[in-house]
Amino acid sequence: MIERLRVIIATSTKSIQEIFNEFDEDGNGFITQVEFRNAMRRLNLGITSREMDSVLQQLDNNGDGMIDYQEFSAKFKDNSFDARMASRAAIRLAKLKELMNLHMTSANDAFRYFDAEKDGRITFADFSKLVTKAHELAGEKVPTYPIIKDLFDTIDVRKDGMIDLHEWQQTFGRVEQGNSRISFKTTALSMWENSREFERLGFLMAKNRKLLVTKFKEVLGATQKSFNFAQGKQALDEWLYSHFGDEITDAKLRCLFGAAKIHQESQAEPKYDYIRMLDINKSRHSGPQTV
Repeated sequence: MIERLRVIIATSTKSIQEIFNEFDEDGNGFITQVEFRNAMRRLNLGITSREMDSVLQQLDNNGDGMIDYQEFSAKFKDNSFDARMASRAAIRLAKLKELMNLHMTSANDAFRYFDAEKDGRITFADFSKLVTKAHELAGEKVPTYPIIKDLFDTIDVRKDGMIDLHEWQQTFGRVEQGNSRISFKTTALSMWENSREFERLGFLMAKNRKLLVTKFKEVLGATQKSFNFAQGKQALDEWLYSHFGDEITDAKLRCLFGAAKIHQESQAEPKYDYIRMLDINKSRHSGPQTV
């Protein structure tokens, strides 16, 4: 867990002092057990209170039950080796997310496909197959075993030899595609794809596929499949409001459209394929669902 925190901190855009200050809620120069637990919960690392206390003990060198800045910075200071390792891990995670989005729809879809036992967990063998397939689909060289193992260990926060869906979502929720930085905190939008609302929206789109095809045809015409953001919003606006009121913001809508983006560098503005978008949600929600 210390190593996972070191990667997040070393690749954050914030300084160690700024991160320490965020942990130190009352600003008295010490991180108490309560403040440390609160910080861990905000990071959504999926660890127990006992595990949090174990990490605290590793940081608390003088055993006074609190962490001062010297103790904090000594553990997480940016030495050249750790910085290089953290930077490489971040770059590789960003690259993997990019490949999964381009060739496997999304990181979550890739996880579900390679979850061989369908139990919400993937083994190292499953993960290795995922990484290999993503690079093969992109026509790129497959990383070596040590690199794949390092990536697996970075995502496997609990160090139990398995990656569960929570660990996966928390990791890639912090990774910005094409960026070598890992966000110190997940944003509301970066984690929206893991939310109940997103699941319900996808289910309703799958259930109402024929109706939505009609709505897109009313906006685009009978044969056109590509749309820009304004056209997509126009096609879905009334339907979305009937189910969600004003809850689906423009930012969420762009996130929804993202999986169906038509990747052409020459585009002045992003274009999307509504048939692909509807097919993706149909595939995701083809089995029995509850909403």
